[in-house]
Amino acid sequence: MHRHLYLVFGVTELILLSGLSAIGEKEHGIWHVCFFYSFGVVALLFFISNTVCHSQSLYFLNPYGRISYHVKIVISICYFLSAPAIATFYALYWKACFTWAYELFALVEYLDVFMVIFYHGCCVYWDIQHKVVFSVRLNKPSKLDNIIEEKPLKKEVTTEL
Repeated sequence: MHRHLYLVFGVTELILLSGLSAIGEKEHGIWHVCFFYSFGVVALLFFISNTVCHSQSLYFLNPYGRISYHVKIVISICYFLSAPAIATFYALYWKACFTWAYELFALVEYLDVFMVIFYHGCCVYWDIQHKVVFSVRLNKPSKLDNIIEEKPLKKEVTTEL
C-alpha cells in the first residue's frame, strides 16, 4: 500500500512542480499560489510515504540507511513546521498589507524549496550509494588481442558507483 502511495505522491509532486514552474506569480498569481500550496502538501505526503517505505526496505540497513532515515524524519518535521509560518506571512502580506511580511514569506518559501531539494538529495545519496552496480560487456576485440590470440577475447568490466 505504501509503495503505491509513494508512486502516486511522487508523480503528483512532479506534475505540480511542473505547473508551479510554468505558471508565474506575476501573470497568474492565484494559480501559482494554488500550485505552490498543493505542491507543499503533496511533497510532505511524499516525504512521509518515502520514509515509511524506507523503514521497511533493505535500504534501511547500515551504514547509511539509519542516517538517511533520521535525516528524512528531521527534514519532514521541519517542512511540516514551516507550513504555518509561510501561511501566516502570506496572509500578513496579502491581507493585512505588511510589506515586511513578504521578505519573511520569501525566506520561508526558499527554505521550503531547499528542504525539498535536500530531501531528494538525501534519498539519492544515502539510499542508493554503493548499492548500484553497472556491468558492461566489451565484445569488440582490440587489435592487440587479435595479435596475441587468434580468437577474439571477451572481457567483462564491473564497476561500483
